[in-house]
Amino acid sequence: MTLSKSLVDLLKAKSTLCLNTINISRPIPIFESPEYVKWTSGETKEILWYRGVPGCGKSIMVSQVLKGLFENQLFTEGATFFDFDVAWKMDRKSANIPAAVISFITAQLLKGNPKLLSALNGDEQQTIITALLCTHKIFSYESSTESESRRVMPGLVSALRTIQESTLWSCLCHIIDRGLETMSRIYLIFDGDDNALPEDRFRFLRNIRRLWERSESTQRGCVKILIASRDYPKAREVLDGLPYLDNEKEQQGERSVSQAHAIPIFHEVAI
Repeated sequence: MTLSKSLVDLLKAKSTLCLNTINISRPIPIFESPEYVKWTSGETKEILWYRGVPGCGKSIMVSQVLKGLFENQLFTEGATFFDFDVAWKMDRKSANIPAAVISFITAQLLKGNPKLLSALNGDEQQTIITALLCTHKIFSYESSTESESRRVMPGLVSALRTIQESTLWSCLCHIIDRGLETMSRIYLIFDGDDNALPEDRFRFLRNIRRLWERSESTQRGCVKILIASRDYPKAREVLDGLPYLDNEKEQQGERSVSQAHAIPIFHEVAI
């Protein structure tokens, strides 16, 4: 079973819309922080939460991180990115659901190495391809009128929601595992998860943390995750104990890093 090249190309393009227009000339303080340096260097598995108020420069920081990955040719197969603002820019905010995010991330990994699809069994391949096709329809749909879009879009989003989310997370884990057999690092970068639908935010972050903790139990390669978002209670609850950087305090030259040890929660519910 193979994937349409146009399908994965489109999903990757939609998730990198914000990279083309951002240029900065001033230094970004967090790039000098020990936490960020640790996240970017070495072969250790790292997760980092960069939090700040709207408009503080989180997306600019993320764009510069991605630019560095592009320049080092890591984005061709070892790094993935999802911008939750894309759905808002396209008036598709109802599509900011975990299944769509997984589809985008999976498409980028498969774009770099289509053979990773072989990490899944037949049923899993069918499930992930169905999700990719459904996401493709949502983000490629062009309506002649706003009323038509409002009529069609709910049905497309509902169809994506009917796909078993836990199966999609499992598929992504298997693809990452297979990818780490040949790549030393895989990057997962998320910008603006606070723009996810309220009912999905907690579950999305919980599964991202579980995915990272799952990767810690493996011996090969490493997964590095960067999350940039507003500071909100549910995020604090899920990401408690993990390293974070606070934009306001970084700008003021203050240190604001969690020192608590992460409490493993992956064993509670398998992805």
